[in-house]
Amino acid sequence: MTRPLSDAADPAAPPVATTAPAWWWLALLAFAVAVLAPGIDTMPVTDRDEGRFAQATVQMLESGDFVDIRFQDAARHNKPIGIYWLQSATVSLFSAIEDRAIWAHRLPSLAGTVAAVMLTAAIGASLAGARVGLLAGVLMASSIILNVEARIAKTDGMLLACILATVWPLVRAYVRARDRAADVPAERPWGWAALFWGAMGAAILIKGPIVFIPVVGIAVGLSLWQRHWRWLLDLRPFPGFVLTILVALPWLVAITVVSDGTFWTESLGEDMFGKVLQGQNTHGAPPGYHTGLFVGVFWPGSILFLLAVPWIISHRRDDRVRLLLVWIAAVWLVFEIATTKLPHYTLPGLPAVAILTAMAVVHATGWLAGRTALARSTKWTMMVLWGIGTVALALALPIGKLMLEGTVRPVSLSASVALIALALWTILLLRRDEAQKAVLAMAAGAGLFLAATFSTTVPGFQTVWISPRLAAAMQAVSPCDDPRFGSAGYHEPSFIYLTDTRTQVGADGRVLSALDDTDCAVLAVTEERLDGLRAAAAANGTPLPAPQPEPVRGFNLNGGDPLTIWLYVFDDLAAAGETAAEG
Repeated sequence: MTRPLSDAADPAAPPVATTAPAWWWLALLAFAVAVLAPGIDTMPVTDRDEGRFAQATVQMLESGDFVDIRFQDAARHNKPIGIYWLQSATVSLFSAIEDRAIWAHRLPSLAGTVAAVMLTAAIGASLAGARVGLLAGVLMASSIILNVEARIAKTDGMLLACILATVWPLVRAYVRARDRAADVPAERPWGWAALFWGAMGAAILIKGPIVFIPVVGIAVGLSLWQRHWRWLLDLRPFPGFVLTILVALPWLVAITVVSDGTFWTESLGEDMFGKVLQGQNTHGAPPGYHTGLFVGVFWPGSILFLLAVPWIISHRRDDRVRLLLVWIAAVWLVFEIATTKLPHYTLPGLPAVAILTAMAVVHATGWLAGRTALARSTKWTMMVLWGIGTVALALALPIGKLMLEGTVRPVSLSASVALIALALWTILLLRRDEAQKAVLAMAAGAGLFLAATFSTTVPGFQTVWISPRLAAAMQAVSPCDDPRFGSAGYHEPSFIYLTDTRTQVGADGRVLSALDDTDCAVLAVTEERLDGLRAAAAANGTPLPAPQPEPVRGFNLNGGDPLTIWLYVFDDLAAAGETAAEG
C-alpha cells in the first residue's frame, strides 16, 4: 500500500493498492499473448518495411557480418542494428535461413508488444493502483495499432517496450519524490537507475534518438510545471549516462568506421530529419493527422478516452493526470509537427492514454450523465458513431473477401458477429454506469475479432498476397535445384526475401543479367514490361522462350493496380546460345 499522489478533487483520498494477486498479472499476460500472437505464422510477409527488415536480416546471417546492414547490394543505414540482431537470434534459434519463415522474424515484435502491455500495467499500477494498471494493460493489448505492430517484423513493437522500460523508472522517481517528506534523504536505488539508462541504450540501438521524445518530454515538462528538478537525481544521471554509452557506443563506432561516416548522413540526415522537414515516400500530411486518426488507431478504447475527457479536465491538477498529460503532449506535438506521418508514430504516447482512460474508468461515475442536455447528447452521439464504426469494421473484411474472391470463411464471420454483439453489450454496460465491465466486454470483442482477422481473414485474401504465390510458382517451374531469379515490373522486397538474395529486379537489362552466370533461370515479367523484355533480349542476343501458359494474377496494394505476371523459364542456355549463333 502506498499513498497516492495529491488529488485536487479529493485531497483525503485513501491509499490505493499498487500490488495485485499474481493471477491478475498472469491473466493479463495470457490475454496479451492470446490476442497478439495469432497470425504471426499465417500472415504472409508484408511490404515494404517488413520485407526489407527480413531480407536484411537474412543477408546478415548469410554473410556473418553483424555490423553493416545490407539489402542486396545496397547499404541500409536508415535504422540502427538492434532489431536485426534480435531477428537474427530468433531466426537462428527457431528456424533456418533457407526456410524463409517470417514468423521467426516477428518474434521480437511479438515479445516487444507483450512486454509493452505488461509495462503499461506496471506504470499504471505505480501511479494509480493495480486495478488501473491492469485495465490500462487490457486497453493496450486490445488496441488495433498494437495488434498490427505485433505481427510485423520491424522496430516499433520492441521500441515501445524499450521506451516504457525507461518511463517506468522515471515515473517511480517522480512518485517517490512527490510522496517523500522534504527532510527525508533521497533514495537512489541502483536497480531502477540501471533499468532506465540500460533501456535507453537499447532503444537507441533499436531506433536511434526516438526514445528521447517521451523521456525528455516527461522530465523537462514535469520539471517546468512543478518548478523543481531534483527528483531526477534519483535516476543517478551521471553514472547512468555512462551505462547508456556502454550499451550503444560500440556498434555506433563500428558502423561509423565501416560506413566511412555515411551511417550518420543516412540515419540522421536523410531518415530522421528528412521525415521532420519533408514528407518521405508520399507520407506527408498536415498537422492534425494523428488527432484525426486517434479514434481508429486506439480502437476500441478510444471511445472511453473521449468519454473520459470531462473527468480528465476536472482532475488536471492531480499530479498523476498532469504527468500523463505531459507524456501525451510530448509525443503528440512532435509527431503532429513533423511533416512525415504514419499511424504508428504516436504509439509511444498511447500507454499514457490507456492509463488516463483506466483512471477515469475506475474513479468516474455517471459516464453518460452531463450537466446539460448538450453534454448528454454529445456523449450519446459519440457512442452511436463508435458503434456504427465498429459494425463497419466488423463487416468490412468479410464483405471485401466476398466481393474480391467470392468466399467468406466461417471463422471470420463468427468473429465479426461476436464483435458486434460485444460492442452493443459495451454500450449497454456504459449506460448502466458499469465502465469496468464495459472495458472487459470491449476488449473481449476486439480480442476475438483481431485474433481471427490476422490469423484467418487477412491471410485468406489470396488476391493481394502476390509475392508468396509468385515465388511458389517460380520454384515450381524451375528446371534445376539452384535457379537464378529475376523480375521486371514487380520488385517488392517480400519477393526478394521469398526467393533469393541474388534475385535481380528492376530494368529489363538488369533482369536479364540474372542469366549471365547460370544455365538455369526463371524470370517474372509484368504484362506492361513484356515489350521491353523482348527488346532487351534481342539486343543481348538472348533466346527468349515462350512464357508459361498460366500467369500469376493479383492486386498490388502498394501500387494500387491489378497485376498480371508472366514466367519465362530458361534451361540449358549455353546450348541455346550456340544454336542461335550457328543460325
